[in-house]
Amino acid sequence: MRRESRSLTRAAREADTTVATVMKYAGTAVVRRKNGRYKAKPWDRLTRSMKFLTRKGIIELEVKDSRSASRIGQYMTAVDEYLKTGNAQVLRPYKGRAVTVDRDPRPFITDRTKLERLAAAGEVSFEDLYTIKR
Repeated sequence: MRRESRSLTRAAREADTTVATVMKYAGTAVVRRKNGRYKAKPWDRLTRSMKFLTRKGIIELEVKDSRSASRIGQYMTAVDEYLKTGNAQVLRPYKGRAVTVDRDPRPFITDRTKLERLAAAGEVSFEDLYTIKR
């Protein structure tokens, strides 16, 4: 809803779920307008389990807000682009930066040699950024 300016009904349909299910699990991320329609809040505090790249490889992090989740997603996209194209410029915004999860700063890995070693060792995977808890 937030990124693509979709209605709640359309967003639920595109996610192959129902409005009731969205409201059950993500109701705090939307607000009802005066006209009765729902709008996504600018950011949310929903917990999501995400993959994150460290010096030792991929780990799972319990990310507790959409802003941190977006930063991680953008970083992982930049790493993927770097590994596919060799364009190191995409890593510049993350150099010396970190994302804080549970008051623990997690630095973004921007060392090209380290990223290439992790990729060669099979530690870098971009198929699915979010992990599923069963």
